[in-house]
Amino acid sequence: MKKIKEKQQKILMAVFAVCTLIMHAALSRAFVYGLLVEALVHVGFFLLFFAFFVVFAHYILSERFSKRTLIVVTTAYVVSYAVTMILLIGFQKYVPALAVGIVYVAAPFWFIFKKGEEKKSAVCLSIALVVLFVFTVPGYFRHLFYTAWRENNVELYLSEENGYFVHGKQPTKIYRYTEEPTETADVLFHNSLQAYTSRHFTDQIIYDSGRESEKGYTALHIEIIKKYYPDVEIEEIETQKALLDKYADRIDRYILYDDSNREELFVAANLCYQMNAVMVGKSIKSIADKYGWTMVFDATGWNEKKFISSEYFSKLDNHIMILMDSVQHNRPSYGQDTLMTEFWDLGMMNNSWFVYNDGITLVELEKRLSKLKRNSLCIGSLDGKAENAVVAACARYSTTFIYTRYTANISVLSGFDLKKATTETTVLSNGELKKTTPSAYSDDSVPKHTVCVMLSDGDNVRFCSEALMSESYYRSPLRDDKLQYNCGLAGSLVEVAPIFLLEYYDWMYPTDDFAYQLSSIGYTYPSKWSDEKAWEQVINTLARVMKESKTSVVEIMDDNSFMGVLDVPSNFSALKPYFDTFTAREEIDGCLFIGYTALYSGYRGAICWSNDKPIVSAKYSVWFDEGTPFNSKRNEIDYIVKEINEAPTDKTKKEAYTFIIVHGWSGLDKNGDLVHLSLNAEGIDNTAIFNKLRESFDEDVEMVTTTEFINRMRRNVKR
Repeated sequence: MKKIKEKQQKILMAVFAVCTLIMHAALSRAFVYGLLVEALVHVGFFLLFFAFFVVFAHYILSERFSKRTLIVVTTAYVVSYAVTMILLIGFQKYVPALAVGIVYVAAPFWFIFKKGEEKKSAVCLSIALVVLFVFTVPGYFRHLFYTAWRENNVELYLSEENGYFVHGKQPTKIYRYTEEPTETADVLFHNSLQAYTSRHFTDQIIYDSGRESEKGYTALHIEIIKKYYPDVEIEEIETQKALLDKYADRIDRYILYDDSNREELFVAANLCYQMNAVMVGKSIKSIADKYGWTMVFDATGWNEKKFISSEYFSKLDNHIMILMDSVQHNRPSYGQDTLMTEFWDLGMMNNSWFVYNDGITLVELEKRLSKLKRNSLCIGSLDGKAENAVVAACARYSTTFIYTRYTANISVLSGFDLKKATTETTVLSNGELKKTTPSAYSDDSVPKHTVCVMLSDGDNVRFCSEALMSESYYRSPLRDDKLQYNCGLAGSLVEVAPIFLLEYYDWMYPTDDFAYQLSSIGYTYPSKWSDEKAWEQVINTLARVMKESKTSVVEIMDDNSFMGVLDVPSNFSALKPYFDTFTAREEIDGCLFIGYTALYSGYRGAICWSNDKPIVSAKYSVWFDEGTPFNSKRNEIDYIVKEINEAPTDKTKKEAYTFIIVHGWSGLDKNGDLVHLSLNAEGIDNTAIFNKLRESFDEDVEMVTTTEFINRMRRNVKR
């Protein structure tokens, strides 16, 4: 009977150990992907398992241990394991976490055979450790092993020499098509037509598209083109027949697909460049028949899986992946204000890879990322996925994420050569309208507290090409030559829509300045990159863009937080190796830093020096964010002003310098209250935040541009 009891105990402890292994592996994967909810689910199941374990253990081991002892010991084991693993993996200490896992897995095996059965114990422990590594190493270090494999087997895209994008031809004439396409087939046909004409001809098409036309978005495109390229002829066309008559004899190839079939739609879009054709849905096949075009490919019956396994997939230029949402803002179909305002046209012109975005999981996204070249771009929206998880996943696969939605006519805008831009009074040199004459700052000998206030969200192409041009931002009547107004801009604008830079530079005062966001020409976390050669390409491209646009400051964002919930200021200096990759470039004078969580200011103004250049984290953020754990008085203007008016003024001390980030989607209403700012908001001004800060600071507080802020620190602060 005693032997039977001992056998039951050993079986129980063996099950206990195996379950520990499995849960350890599950936890490791959830933590590595930064998925807090999934991690908590795993922890919950883990605790549930141990609850059952306690019940059965009490029944089997009742003769050896009292019920109280068993519960206390088991509970202590479970809680200590869960807390230790949460802390270690949550703080991204993967190697110590693996070591701790070994200890916890070894413990039950030691318990089983501790009575003189050393050989059995050693064998079982060895098996446990092997299984532990088989389960957990992929979870912890899969991306590191995979990165090493990719470096030797996957092509590295060289971006600093030729940029990421193919540009359209320089337009000499533009047809403004005012009859808005609304049905799926019409929308995608016209997107492919726009890409085709931008690639081949100098007479091109700009579309009024959905919600954008209501906000004057297309009108802004026309306005800027007329202003800087007055020789470009603009002709309005009201009907599809009139438009197609302009091109019918120059288009002789089309791809047929069923526009009610989601799979076929994406296959057809992916083939437009290769087939040198437009895409025609079955519902509008009569158009192709009318003009006598030849069908060069029938996508009927094709799906993504078949396409990826075909020869056509290998012919894509796989350094640009475009995420497309089939349903946006609860709209029931593709039409309306969706696809005409996406990157379809630029993607087709660049032979990019279109993939589904809506409904795919993070794991499915990573499978797609794995098929890209090293140093690639992922362009699109989040579609409900966690922002930090998507950006981190892209970085693990040496890919930069560029957020955009509702961004129309990019293929046409990409073709405008800055060197050919003109105004009535100025002939531009390399497109440089930037007013670089320094503003009159007080003498360095005067004690003062120096403040740099900058606008966030400049990495968003849509934001830079639409909202930022509105009267709530860059065209606000509150801006003048005394307001130090600093904007974040998307570095990708230099390539996909350089024409917008002309407008920013024309509207700027010498007291304005820019910094590129976030960490690249797009949005990425430097600490998540393992591929050093690919990262070097990212920095090379960023440096080239900064040099071309006379911008010397870059804003870095990273997520070195505990599970995307709590920033850890002590980790700021740990990022220095990544900062060094930026500051090693002569084009970069210094960097501003914001953390993903805690409303960008979790590092509370921490400063470090890299290659004798300052890296300054945001000390405060002005952000209307009611209802979140991070919202506090530290985000209120009155509190910030009070703190800064009492701050040190010794220019040689780092405490005399403060970087404030202003949330791009916050503003002041007519009553001066901080509120959320949407595109439909009236009477709400983001620039009013800058103005209120200026008016509220004491005389010994000076707001400066990003460039002056960095250079002043380099001149004065003692290291």
